Amino acid sequence: MSSAFGTTDPSLLADGSASLGQAAGTYDLLTASGDVLIESIAFLVTTAPTLLTSVAVKTSDTTPNVLLAAAALATLLDGAAPAPFTGPLLLRSGKKIQYIIVGLTSAAAAMRCVVRYRPVTAGARLA
Repeated sequence: MSSAFGTTDPSLLADGSASLGQAAGTYDLLTASGDVLIESIAFLVTTAPTLLTSVAVKTSDTTPNVLLAAAALATLLDGAAPAPFTGPLLLRSGKKIQYIIVGLTSAAAAMRCVVRYRPVTAGARLA
């Protein structure tokens, strides 16, 4: 039996780690192998940066979907949870969740991203 999105599979979790102690640029966090339906995303700063201008999380679509705005990082650093991303959002096969570092960073800074999703195509995964 199929739902409107082609699957009745239970939700799965993908866990990604972002090393924020890198040069300014765009880095891959998770990649869809097959189409996946993102239901929600939670972010946690595991090692607080001392020198960070900003970081954002988005998809690699032609028109990116912003999953964590750069301004929300201040909320995370204060120990509070930012307004969580709640989907659904269809991430096509081969597309990525990426993070963008702007400005200075500290070497040990890190962030964790946990994504709840459902496969839309058979065998689809987010890793």
